[in-house]
Amino acid sequence: MHGPQGSAPTPILVLIVSDLAVAPELEARWLRDLPAGRQAEMARWPDRSARHRSLLGTRLLREALRRIG
Repeated sequence: MHGPQGSAPTPILVLIVSDLAVAPELEARWLRDLPAGRQAEMARWPDRSARHRSLLGTRLLREALRRIG
């Protein structure tokens, strides 16, 4: 995959996680970084693993977007 003509190729990272455990303090910090509505929605998720995967994905996406400006 390439960006606009003349630019360097865009790197793509694929991360597959089936078993992820985030420390409660880190989970709380990551949740606080989200908008209030999203925090409330994710806090209701009964599947802790799904919540952790979503939080990790959100963090990775945020950092990638920050890097590309």
